[in-house]
Amino acid sequence: MQPVSGKKAMLMGIYEVLRRYSDVEHPLSVKFIIEKLQKEYGMEAERKAVGNNIRVLLELGYDISSYQENRKGYYLREREFDDVELRILIDSVADNRCLPQNDARRLVRKLMDLSNVYFADQCRSLSNADYANHQENKEFFFNLERLERSIRKNQRVSFIYNQYGTDGKLHPVAGDAFIVRPSRILHKDMRYYLLAEKAEGQETFCFRLDCMTSLAVLEEEKAELGRRRQKSPPPEAWAAVSLCAPAADGREKLSILRMDQRFAGDVADYFGTEATMHEIAGHKMEIRIRALFGKVWRFIWTYGAQCEVLWPRQLRRKVREELEDMLRLYQAGE
Repeated sequence: MQPVSGKKAMLMGIYEVLRRYSDVEHPLSVKFIIEKLQKEYGMEAERKAVGNNIRVLLELGYDISSYQENRKGYYLREREFDDVELRILIDSVADNRCLPQNDARRLVRKLMDLSNVYFADQCRSLSNADYANHQENKEFFFNLERLERSIRKNQRVSFIYNQYGTDGKLHPVAGDAFIVRPSRILHKDMRYYLLAEKAEGQETFCFRLDCMTSLAVLEEEKAELGRRRQKSPPPEAWAAVSLCAPAADGREKLSILRMDQRFAGDVADYFGTEATMHEIAGHKMEIRIRALFGKVWRFIWTYGAQCEVLWPRQLRRKVREELEDMLRLYQAGE
């Protein structure tokens, strides 16, 4: 590689060697540091220069254990993230299905690089299976960045909104682009959602970010011109958006369920602090949940007859109607 020179370069080179190759179990000798400086940065260093630069790093506040202290060598004692914290972050990224697979892998590599080579070796156990269920909309990060900026600047955006077809791919819900004013981005149940108004002061719609393509930020004049020239998606397309969302207004609703107490662990695992449980007669419990409708709806159908909806009444009525439709469907098939 092209040799790097200069006092500051030497200082940073030594820090990088300590960061990448040292920890309490792997203290570095001066000889090792000199070899790595030469091999990776093309720097020629003497033993005295290494010692002087490490003293400067100590004066700058870097927590480095020295040979005088441990009688073994030099190692970086404190890092911005310890290995346990990094592992939690890495697992969260690998498990986050709303991230495109390639972007998830890239983020994991960046997180791994915050520690040393020994930690990176431990994380190589992550297999393709850990990324198997990630969505593949490559515009996701671009969309998120643009939407954050448009919210700060109070700008409208246009985009094509899609739904998944039977082929597992995204297909537009309408031929025309949606034009909205973004107000907030939500992260719920491993998905990112955009809350946006169709027009100033009008109803709020909720869009999944991984279902948005061809997003563009509009200046106010251009947005006004666009609304005049461009056809808006039909009402049924706007209705489909609401159906896809966890809650059209993005607010968490109160739901009350009744279940056997033996399911308390399942409730805690699924809802966490969103749910409170109270023991009632007959080894039953009443569960008060503040969560998005879609999350509660999925839980109800997971447990079926083991879960009774007490509130709200419209949710209880909706479950009954769905059960009646299911009964008719299965009776017709006999």
